[in-house]
This record gives sequence, C-alpha cells and structure tokens, in this order.
Amino acid sequence: MVKLLDRVKMTVSGTPGTGNITLNAAEAGFQTFAQAGAVDTDVVRYAVTDGTGFEIGTAVLSSSATVMTRTVDQSSNSNNALNLTSNAVVFATLSAADLSANPAPRWTTEPVSTLSLAIDGSTAVTLTGVAVDEAGFPVRYSWDGYNGNGSTIYDAENLPPQLASAPVINQTTGVTSLVGSSTSSNAGTYYHRSRATDGINTLWSTTAINLVFFSFTTAFTKTGASNGDQFGFCTATNGTYAAAGAPKRPLSGTSSFNGAVYVYNVSDGSGLSNFSPLTTTAGDLYFGGAVAMSDTLLAVSSLPDTTTANKVRLYTFTSNTPVLTLSSSSTSTTDKFGQSIALSGNYLLISDIGNSAVKVYAANDFGSYSRGDLIRTWTQGTAGTDTFGNVVRAHGDVAIITNRQYNPSSGANTGRAHRYSLASGNEVTSGVWPITGNAASSFFGIAAALNGTYAAINQIRIPDGTTSNNCTVVNLSTNAITNTIYAAHRYTALASDHVILGDGFDNTQTGKVTAYDIQTGAAYNPTGWPLTGTAANDYFGSQLSLANCRGDGFSQADGVVLLGSEQYSGGASSGRMLIVK
Repeated sequence: MVKLLDRVKMTVSGTPGTGNITLNAAEAGFQTFAQAGAVDTDVVRYAVTDGTGFEIGTAVLSSSATVMTRTVDQSSNSNNALNLTSNAVVFATLSAADLSANPAPRWTTEPVSTLSLAIDGSTAVTLTGVAVDEAGFPVRYSWDGYNGNGSTIYDAENLPPQLASAPVINQTTGVTSLVGSSTSSNAGTYYHRSRATDGINTLWSTTAINLVFFSFTTAFTKTGASNGDQFGFCTATNGTYAAAGAPKRPLSGTSSFNGAVYVYNVSDGSGLSNFSPLTTTAGDLYFGGAVAMSDTLLAVSSLPDTTTANKVRLYTFTSNTPVLTLSSSSTSTTDKFGQSIALSGNYLLISDIGNSAVKVYAANDFGSYSRGDLIRTWTQGTAGTDTFGNVVRAHGDVAIITNRQYNPSSGANTGRAHRYSLASGNEVTSGVWPITGNAASSFFGIAAALNGTYAAINQIRIPDGTTSNNCTVVNLSTNAITNTIYAAHRYTALASDHVILGDGFDNTQTGKVTAYDIQTGAAYNPTGWPLTGTAANDYFGSQLSLANCRGDGFSQADGVVLLGSEQYSGGASSGRMLIVK
C-alpha cells in the first residue's frame, strides 16, 4: 500500500510534460518528500495541480526522493496524465480509494513462536518474517518488544538484557538477526514483536526469545547390580552413549572383583546389546576402573592389583571383543598403568604413573590401533613419586596431564598441570603453563576437565586458610587464567560457560553437584540444582563426565552430563549414575 506523508508540497523542475516529475523545492510552510521520511522505492500517493488541471495517482520515488515515476488514477484529462508545465505543484495526499479498499499485509512466512539465542555475544540467530501487501506495494519491517509482565517496552534505544546488540532487519528478505548476550545474569525471556506495514496497516507477530545458559534435567538413573560393586566409580559419554564402570562387580560364583562396564544409549537409557555388561575373563581384576570414549571407540582399564598386569582394552560399539589390549610392564600396585585414560580423535592416552609417564598411541593408516602405534611417551618429575599422569584429559589437539603430588621447593604434594599438543607432541610452556599449586599439600591436579575453550584444574586443600578447595579455569586460546572458583569440591566437568563441580564428600558423604559461571564464579543453579545424593555415604558427584555441550561445538539441547555415585545407598550401596540432559 502507499506510504502516507504529512505536509508535503513541492514545485517542479523544468517542464515535466507527461513523463516523470523532477521535484524542485518545498513551498513555504511545507516540507519535501524526503524531509517527511520518504526514501527511494517508496510508493506515495500524490496530487498535482497545474492551472485548472488536476491529477491524482501513485508514484515511485527515486534519486533521493526527488524524482517521481507516476501512475495516474484520476485526472481532468480524461484520467490520463496531464501535460505538466513549470507551474505545476505536487503534494502528498490521501485518496478515497485508500480508505475504502486498503488490504492489510499478510505473512507468507510468519515468525516462529519461540527462539533460543546463542550465548557467546557474537553468533547471530535469525528470525524470519516475510509479509506481502495484497495490492502489491512494498512492505517495511520494524520491531519492538516487552518483558514478561509487559511493564517494560524494548526498542533500539532500550534493548532487552537478553540481546548483546540491536536487532538488524533485512528489509528485502524480512530476516532479523539477533545476537544473544554472553552474560549469564541476563538469562531469561523477552517477547519480540515483528512488525510489517504498508504505510497504513500494520501486521504483528510475537516471538518468545530465550537466553538459556544452563538448564539440564535428569533424563534417567541407572544403578548397579550388586552390593558394593561401585557402579559409577568412573563415567564417560560421547553424547550418544554413556558408560559407567563397576570395578568391584564380583565374578559370578566367586568373591573376586572381576569388574564390569555398563553402556547405555543416551536417547532412551536402554543398554547396548553388545555390552550387557562388558566384562573380562577370570583373573583380570577390577575391570572398569577407568573408562573413556570417542565417537567410535570405548577404552576401559583395570585398577592396579598385585596378581596380573594392568590392562587397557579398546572396543568399538559393535563388538565386545577388544580391538586392542595393552598391558603394563609389571604387576606392582605402584605401576598404576591405565589409572587415567583419554580418547581424542585418533589418539589414545594412557597414564603410566609408576614410570612418571603418559603414553600416546595413534590409529594407523587403516584406522586401527596396535602396540606398535605408540607414537610418543611424555615424562615429568620423579618416577612413582610425583604421580605424573594422575589425570589425563584430551580434546581436539589439546592434552592436559596432572601430577598432583609434584614436589617443588614450596613443599610436598603441591601438584602441577601440564599442557601438550597431541599433533606435535610438544609441551606448551607459554602463559601460565605449566601451572603449579598454591602450597604444600594442595594436591593441585587431583581432578581436571577440558573442552574446546577452557581447561579446569582442581586442588582440594589450600593451607593458606583462604578456603578448602578451588578450581582454576584457563583459557586455551590465551593461556591465561580466566577465573579461580572457590568452592568445596573435588571433581569437575566443563560446559563452555559453566564449570560443573562435584563434591562426593559433602554432608557426611551424601554428595552434591553445583554449576558455576566461568566468568564470574557465581553459583548458577536452575530449578532442581544443586543436585544432591539421597543419603550419607552416597558419594554423589564423585565422578563427572560431560559431552556435546556448547564448548564441544554442539547445542545445549544435545548436552549430556553423567553424575556418578559409587556407594548409592538407595541401591544397597551398589552405586548409581544419573544421566542429565
């Protein structure tokens, strides 16, 4: 529909004749089309007089709203264009036709009812609303918004807190680009009204725009099969499958702790048919002491024992027959081969604490592993003393290795964390790396987590009296500390904007899991959080695993957090695992 303008009256330039009208200047007390808000391609209603002659029609503006391409509706020249002279005067008007037959715009693509924003302050999310005018005239788009109770109206001068910048509307396509805030305290919902107008009638559509930083709910719970099996002693997930180790599951008909690993489909909680559960033969004890996953592989190790060499086995998800078995060089409990393991792409990392080493294997050209595919061994400190390899984590090209009993001049058991490149094998020594604990007996590196953006390293005691525990979060791009979060905890997992901390020893070992904002360090607990155990000695939160959250390049809706509880009393101390999505 036409664009209506107020107090526009102009003379013409030259002698227009029956062609386009070139406008000259506004008459006294009036304004030009441009001053009234008209722009090129606008369709306006005009009237022109020249002596006793008149003409009414629509015109498309061009050349900065100074040239009119006219279409005549009525005129004193038998409804044909007047042969205008230099005495002609043009003004904006309203025709009776505009009031008697004015179809409103209609949506051809109506904006969606709800939309979730990215939470990084830079990624644009698009909201599409396409409208047409029944008469074929151009449609202009705009927006405003309001908060939940309607008490605040938002516009470009007063943005909703959920947005990092003003919405950008493409007037040609009707697509609005929205960039979400990166501040967790701005989480919430505002109501975005998309508007389409033909100059007279306006079409509206409202979309609930959500900025959600952390919103996981329990999907299902799994418990162990027998008393004392320590189901949930370790956990791992790749977003598709979830695994829980039960290293003290007894071998059938014996008192030996043969161990087992249970693997579930995250989508519905069903057990994987090939692993029901995954076990080993007699004599191979404490199987399931550590687990790790990639998209296609499951790695399982045994806890140290004095009767057999420790082993790490590698499985695909289609067979319970290992594709690779690696053994330690001795049966000593100080060997601790495989106490911590990690998978990242084609890399398999295995701790060898007794030798103060971490061994890195890589898949061969055929995509499989063999003993001969050991590509490097990292060593640090004194063998068997510093516990290098206490925690092994890998993500992409980054590996984080801790030795919690590292003994520098500041005192015994201070602890340290190292960063390596999996591709080059080189240790990163720039920025804060390697990071050393605060003081003696702080055990820095007792737990660690890693995603595509951050590394998080825990220490459980700080003798300077500041607090009992903390978690240091390091930005992997800058190699600088982003924050140190002071809270009672021992275990950690990472989403891109939150560190999830578990304290299995909270409240007489009942256990608790809390989420903290990485940037501010503030506890951020949606409904139902923090999560807690059910009774004393549950040790809930003593194992945490996380996959497919935003730091890993997936959407939050696909996120999975595993929460282990190795002594779950509700299952007769069999242990349990919560799968939270």
